[in-house]
Amino acid sequence: MADRPDPSSFSRPDVVRVTKLHLDWLVDFDRKVISGTATLTIQRVQPDARQLVLDSRDLTLLKVEEGRKEGRLLEFSVGEKHPIYGSPITVSLLEPPEAEGEDVVRVTYETSPSSTALQWLAAGQTADGASPLLFSQCQAIHGRSLAPLQDAPAVKGPYSATVLVPRGLVALMSALRGAATDHAQGTSYQFSQPVPVPAYLLAVVVGRLDSATLGPRVTVWAEPSVLPRAATEFQETEVALEAAERLCGPYVWGHYGLVVLPPSFPYGGMENPCLTFVTPTLLAGDKSAVDVVIHEISHSWTGNLVTNRTWGDFWLNEGMTMLVQRKIEGALHGLPTRHFSAILGWKSLVDCLNKLPLPNLLAQACGELAKKWESWEGEDEGPDFPFSPKDLDAFSSQQIVEFLAQLPPLPARKLSAMERHYGMFARTNCEIRSQWLRLALKARWEEAVGPALDFVTQQGRMKYTRPIYRELYAWGPPVRERAVAHFLEHEASMMHVSAHSLRGDLHLPSPSHS
Repeated sequence: MADRPDPSSFSRPDVVRVTKLHLDWLVDFDRKVISGTATLTIQRVQPDARQLVLDSRDLTLLKVEEGRKEGRLLEFSVGEKHPIYGSPITVSLLEPPEAEGEDVVRVTYETSPSSTALQWLAAGQTADGASPLLFSQCQAIHGRSLAPLQDAPAVKGPYSATVLVPRGLVALMSALRGAATDHAQGTSYQFSQPVPVPAYLLAVVVGRLDSATLGPRVTVWAEPSVLPRAATEFQETEVALEAAERLCGPYVWGHYGLVVLPPSFPYGGMENPCLTFVTPTLLAGDKSAVDVVIHEISHSWTGNLVTNRTWGDFWLNEGMTMLVQRKIEGALHGLPTRHFSAILGWKSLVDCLNKLPLPNLLAQACGELAKKWESWEGEDEGPDFPFSPKDLDAFSSQQIVEFLAQLPPLPARKLSAMERHYGMFARTNCEIRSQWLRLALKARWEEAVGPALDFVTQQGRMKYTRPIYRELYAWGPPVRERAVAHFLEHEASMMHVSAHSLRGDLHLPSPSHS
């Protein structure tokens, strides 16, 4: 595939390019498939081109038609399946249209129940337990398992959609939401995304969701029991959006929506246009994790509007977005906050916690307390005990994370004393819990195993689950066996990307995939 414009895509947009997409979908929770049509408007970059090549993965193609003349079938073939990239679809095109005309190709198809882009949750796997829920994750190259398209970030175009879902459920997409119409078969929702987007930003969620308005352009969606906490946590989103505009220019997407997904969502956030997906781990109760939302807002310019050409250039997306994020944080909370965030990012990048200088006072206090615990060798009782539950009262959540990150491996005796005085297991901030549990597991502290397994079940964010599972595996038997059994018990409720990654972490073979 090295001779193609994008080595991760079979498509040849340099020959024939998809310029616009319309989706007409039926969401079937019983069969766990999406069925319908994808109508592709195409441009022949090479005027004599006679073939359109699309990406696909585990799609069942029923027919391909020429869209200008209803019912005129086109010949197509599905190539050999690659274990990572899926299968190319090659469509034989008719003669080019007349001057100023458009080529239109309509594909009737359905997804597989094992689509790597889709997560189907039974009612019992949601927060409220009332109805099933579906959500997608197309980044990086999973869009091809949701629809036949040119799944390369350099191929961008507007899209529209009509989505039919069971009555009582809400459908949302990475687009502006139009009218909803009730039918005998369910409720039909209309969507339009006029700004050109690549395939990886195609997104859908269907479930029993309520909404709250947070500003003239901002709405948050969540299951009913989660919505009050989400509305409180994200109530300053409009302020962040305005700060981003002062730095980057007008927000061109019209509306900014947030949807809080169930715990199995594998990322902190996903910058789908008009509808950022976020993990419930952000609902810390003290707004200490909303920097993730600021990051996703930043993507509205860096990534969504100006996009990396190939996945080999992906660092441009994230690197520029981190720069914008920290500038917004500085504008909202002051330069020390921006600099502290940069210090933590630098430390994470170079993985050299004990060698890097920390020219910041929000950081010096963290280091001093960490060194104090490292050097302490006394008893956990009596008047000479040098620590107090008030030690962390003046620390922000980020400072507590940094304090834990600066601690060297400590014996279980010290961690037990820390727990009694600081109540670390009871902390709800997931960054704090993750750092604390990793520290405890490194010490082979038996009391941490149960809370660690609970933590990787309560949320599915890979940033947290993968390091915890790795530490459990490194412990050796019998904890290793307990961790593997726990993973296998819960694997079915995980997104494909999470389960695949964790199987590697736990040295388990990949399941056969037809």
